[in-house]
Amino acid sequence: MKKISRIAAHGIGYRSMAVRADGTLWSWGIGYTGDGTKWDRTSPVGIRSFDKEIIDKDPIFVEIDGTTLQFEQPPITLNKRTLVPLRAIFEALGADLKWNSTTSTITANKGAITIELVIGSSTALLNGKHVSLDAPPTIRNNYTLVPVRFIGEALGADVHWDENNKTVILKTA
Repeated sequence: MKKISRIAAHGIGYRSMAVRADGTLWSWGIGYTGDGTKWDRTSPVGIRSFDKEIIDKDPIFVEIDGTTLQFEQPPITLNKRTLVPLRAIFEALGADLKWNSTTSTITANKGAITIELVIGSSTALLNGKHVSLDAPPTIRNNYTLVPVRFIGEALGADVHWDENNKTVILKTA
């Protein structure tokens, strides 16, 4: 590694971290350090953070039938639309998911409803009919994010925005 501005080591867990001049954080040692995928790491690995430009200053919440969802990747705003992690929202609304890595296509099914989304496309298929999206599905920090209003309404929920509490409210009953 080059251009290190600071370095720190933790003797008990044999872990080391370095901050490079560009502000990125790197880690190596014993234990799930770095990206959390390997127990012992002899080479430094970058520790990712959420993209600064997509995290809202005021966090956005999503509530389904009175229960606030918890997300590993926070919801983001894109084109004045709220996008949320797809697996969490689809599963919370009772839909089954399939991913086609060849075509970057997400297919969700719930009863007689089928939704087909393609990463980066502003058009979706809802029961075989083309529907325009205000914000396309996107990938951030290894999470696929989808427009919550479209998903909620397509799966039969009433969707409302509570500006005061920065909360998307979905009611399924």
